Amino acid sequence: MPTPTTTPADPRPTRSRWILMLTVFVLMDLLVFAGFFAWQQFKAPAQPVNTWTSQGVLQKIQQLNNLESAVFHIESVVTSSKEGNWYALWQDQQKGLFVAKGSVVAGINLSQLKASDIQWTEATRQVVIHLPPVQILGVHLDDLHTYDFKTGFNGLLKMYPAIINEAQTAAKGQIRRSACQSGILNFANDSAQQQISRLFTLVPDLTVSVIPAKVPACH
Repeated sequence: MPTPTTTPADPRPTRSRWILMLTVFVLMDLLVFAGFFAWQQFKAPAQPVNTWTSQGVLQKIQQLNNLESAVFHIESVVTSSKEGNWYALWQDQQKGLFVAKGSVVAGINLSQLKASDIQWTEATRQVVIHLPPVQILGVHLDDLHTYDFKTGFNGLLKMYPAIINEAQTAAKGQIRRSACQSGILNFANDSAQQQISRLFTLVPDLTVSVIPAKVPACH
């Protein structure tokens, strides 16, 4: 009776094994890269943030009924970005495009008004008031809307906090500059002169002269 023979197993991996092994290796590489990237993000020093602002657009001029004599509403575009790191293959770079809306208030600080600034003549019933210089009394960032945000790591990274902080700072600076370029101090100076003059319109037989100070430089 013939002895049965067996065919030796093919030592080469089957196609399915090759696919499985390749998949395992790819997953391991991805896990190593992700872990290294996360560790570098935690350990690495922060990259500087660069900002750019557009010329602000004057939205509205509002005349106030007190010695905060004018408020300008401004809209501006701000870009804030952070460069990527080489060890993360620059995939951690970030860039945000923001639309900022804010207001600038100008007027007169009454604490600067001295007794010597007011001259009263009894015989002619005349009052001469020399106003202190107008100034920027406040800059307010009312809204910072994120128009667009991009990150190199497939949009998975959260926005770097310094990007928001730098965008807010840059937006307030641009809003102030835009108000200055739009002539807010000149407008506030004229408005303050008119408002103070109107305070005495109901007083009979009284002549009031309101003399504004020279408008200072605005920047």
